[in-house]
Amino acid sequence: MNANDIFRNSRFEKMRELKTYLAQVVQERDALRTEIEILKSHFFLAVMAAQDVMRLGDDGEFIIVDGWNAVLNNKTREHSTVQNAAKQYLASHDNVFIWVVFDGDKANSILEENGKLRVTYTGGKGDHRADRMICDFVRMVVLSGSKVKVTVHTNDKDFREEVKKIGANVCAADTLWRI
Repeated sequence: MNANDIFRNSRFEKMRELKTYLAQVVQERDALRTEIEILKSHFFLAVMAAQDVMRLGDDGEFIIVDGWNAVLNNKTREHSTVQNAAKQYLASHDNVFIWVVFDGDKANSILEENGKLRVTYTGGKGDHRADRMICDFVRMVVLSGSKVKVTVHTNDKDFREEVKKIGANVCAADTLWRI
């Protein structure tokens, strides 16, 4: 082995390091692009939900349902059952707004029941998108100083603890209605 071989081998080693580093940077970039996509869709959906809070006034109650978690507690496994239960609850309660949040590939939000029920699909890819959206929304309500009572309905233990720390009331996914 001569000096040229040593020099060539060190260049190959440096190239391997650069390729590894570049692969890491590309992976991080792709993760950030996904995160930006999620944040964009969450921002617009959260703005709509913030308007829902403002319409309630300080003596209202804002109920957020972890959609797929509530569906898992339902024997029929249909998301429409959760929406129907929310509509029944709203029929007998005044000054209440219900927001059902589902993870979904495409961001979408529908306002129903004379503006008292919002059903949202988060959009994007990845786990716990609905949980993150709900947590961000609860933080916004708490930081805004709103006196609206916010209650999150979920059976996810980790998520329940996180939402409590932020400042929302927490109930089991089926305590609002027994499905």
